[in-house]
Amino acid sequence: MGGPMIALHPIIAHFPVALLITSVILDALGVGFRRASLTQAGFSTLVGGGVGAALGALTGPEGSVRDAAAIGVLHRHELFAALTILLCLVLIGLRLWQVRGLAGTGVALYLTLAVALVVTLTLTGYYGGQLTYGLRQNSDFSRPNRGCWRLKWGFMPIIRPILGAEGPHCSKIVVLVGKEKT
Repeated sequence: MGGPMIALHPIIAHFPVALLITSVILDALGVGFRRASLTQAGFSTLVGGGVGAALGALTGPEGSVRDAAAIGVLHRHELFAALTILLCLVLIGLRLWQVRGLAGTGVALYLTLAVALVVTLTLTGYYGGQLTYGLRQNSDFSRPNRGCWRLKWGFMPIIRPILGAEGPHCSKIVVLVGKEKT
């Protein structure tokens, strides 16, 4: 999408990560300790994480890359994001199908798919991190004074459209480690 929507992606994308991982942990604990309250909480966080993952995908940075290497990483990021959302839908479907909660023979399948969800989620985050930090010079996330932006201005994707491409001059900003950039 590019533009203002790209500023929403880093804000939205981290909530489903936390919710989905928490969901898997709660479900595993609920099954292990035979606590319905834990699996119910796991289901709620699964639904919230699935909605958040879909919103994160809708605000993704697909229009911000400029070269072949970054485009390849972006395609892997999008692939694993789509697989994560698909697994969320499958897991939600399995939970709705098992009206009595997580019990019986479906538990092993559910927990196996839940682990696969964490793997696809991790790979989505890894490739998103590559786009943001590893290939920074090849995307619209590029910033001339990387150290200054990264250490002091972690919220810059939101403010950057207001300040312009360069942002404030970094020689005026003392970064967190105490060095000045010129």
